[in-house]
Amino acid sequence: MKLKLFHLKMIAFASLTFFTLSISGLITNTALNFIFMLLGYVCVPLFAYIISEGYRNTRSINKYLFKILLIALLTALPHRYVCISAENIWDPQLFFSSALTGLFCLLSIIVYDRIKFKYAKVICVIFTVAMSFALGFELAPHALIIMYIIHFCRDKKFAELAYYVTSYSAVIAIVSLFMLFTSSDTSIKGELYRNIAIVGCIPSLFFIKKYDGTKGPSCKLFSYLYYLVLLLAIIAIKV
Repeated sequence: MKLKLFHLKMIAFASLTFFTLSISGLITNTALNFIFMLLGYVCVPLFAYIISEGYRNTRSINKYLFKILLIALLTALPHRYVCISAENIWDPQLFFSSALTGLFCLLSIIVYDRIKFKYAKVICVIFTVAMSFALGFELAPHALIIMYIIHFCRDKKFAELAYYVTSYSAVIAIVSLFMLFTSSDTSIKGELYRNIAIVGCIPSLFFIKKYDGTKGPSCKLFSYLYYLVLLLAIIAIKV
């Protein structure tokens, strides 16, 4: 069975729902929360692939950037109230929603493509990945690294893309699992669990492999509003 871009988007948004619930504080069971996070990571390569596809096929990159920027701005405040707790109430990183991460990823590959010198391109990759990590973007730096992997492998065989995404996810998960069992610092356990859950990126390769290159039904309004509606619904539940 072949999948259209429409199907990839629906799967990605379903996965994003699990991820958002896992960080909302609504799921208090640790095991269930980890499962939601695992399912949520499926959306990372899918959205990276969808953004890359839009970047390659859009008629106006400026309009494409504006639409993602608008989503990022609209979801920044709701995202803060979804993730807020007594411990992180003043954390400025709460405004860094998944939409803002998507915007940063898109801007990074645009800048990368416009750089002509090889070593400058390498510096661009290192700088943008470090910036995403330092600023604390949602899903950083994994989302940007996977975005670069997908961008670099777009014109190559699928096996190469699968190899790099799988290798990266597996290494991060294994290292984090080792640290979880050897570190006595309990404050980093939450981050380590999230890093272990990155293996959820691997199943997304199956869906990307099935993509047939066609758009399918139009779902522009749904794509632009779903994340915002999801955040507002979670806020309503929490209130």
